[in-house]
Amino acid sequence: MNANSGSHPHENVHGPEGSGKFIVIEGVDSSGKHTQAKLLFDYLLDLQREVELLSFPQYDTVFGSLVGKYLRGEYGTLETLPPEIPSLLYALDRFQVKDKLQRELKVGKWFIADRYTQSNLAHQGAKLSGTERESFITWIDSLESPLPQPDLVIYLHVPVDITQHLMQGRKHKSYMDADKNRDIHESDTEYQQRVVDIYLNLANARENWVVINCVDEEKDAIRSIDDIHNEIIEVVNSRLNGIS
Repeated sequence: MNANSGSHPHENVHGPEGSGKFIVIEGVDSSGKHTQAKLLFDYLLDLQREVELLSFPQYDTVFGSLVGKYLRGEYGTLETLPPEIPSLLYALDRFQVKDKLQRELKVGKWFIADRYTQSNLAHQGAKLSGTERESFITWIDSLESPLPQPDLVIYLHVPVDITQHLMQGRKHKSYMDADKNRDIHESDTEYQQRVVDIYLNLANARENWVVINCVDEEKDAIRSIDDIHNEIIEVVNSRLNGIS
């Protein structure tokens, strides 16, 4: 199945009646994923939902630390390292919480994730093209299919030229060396554009995805954090049969 095909069989729009909900916030680097995931988490807490905020990769875990080494370029460059290798590292990082997610979703807990399988599809798929990319996306879907699948994927769309500018003013990333603040994914603008293109294709093809445009095109400026948050709340209420 390629990124332009219909809904994927492993990505359910709704979980079983009475179950918890699993929401993933996706986007390229510096698109505001962590900020919006935290705001949604706080909103659900205020509604007295049992909810947990997750962030992938988990750099303080065994496999997450290996992802950090990959992003620092210790295993090779974007061009020299086969995408299957980092894909396995990212997937293994998520498999560390598989049992917890399955167990707690069944008893009604909600989870908000800053990145998930969808990042593997976009970031690693961007290293390939044509039928190779299609086959690779199918492989990733199969590889990570045993994991709990999200009820809703919210993709925060920000054009690459804007995210490149936003990267300049952000805090230093914990997994990076002291003298560097951009990993091997972030340093290549053309690669970042391919990542965006795949995200948009996936969002167009899979029915549990929603795109939120984070740029006010009339003003040619990033929308306010609160404005984007309010739209996310509207989307969650609409797609998950209400949360209030």
